[in-house]
Amino acid sequence: MRFIIKKLVSLTLIMIISAILVFSTAFIDGKMINTYNELEESFPMEIGFPVGFVELTWVKIDPPLPYFYGIKCCGTIWHHENFLLSILIVFLLLSLLYLVSYFVLSKVKKN
Repeated sequence: MRFIIKKLVSLTLIMIISAILVFSTAFIDGKMINTYNELEESFPMEIGFPVGFVELTWVKIDPPLPYFYGIKCCGTIWHHENFLLSILIVFLLLSLLYLVSYFVLSKVKKN
């Protein structure tokens, strides 16, 4: 019973870490735009990792180019289904890494 509770707590922490990592990618992801032609072709733009979940729709500022366009410059539409899919992908990856490292460390402790 204690083993199951320990694993549930570990998986809950991995889920929280996954959500924080995915949410933070919306604020660091974006695109460097160098010319006005690129600017016209770039919007709407999706940002986020691993699946784009924030759509940048209209530019609220007109800075001199080149400029890094991200979440702070534009109107946004959040796609919650893509956000949850991104969390699931990161959660599965981190869970797999956790399980592999758990079994490797248990084998090393035995030897």
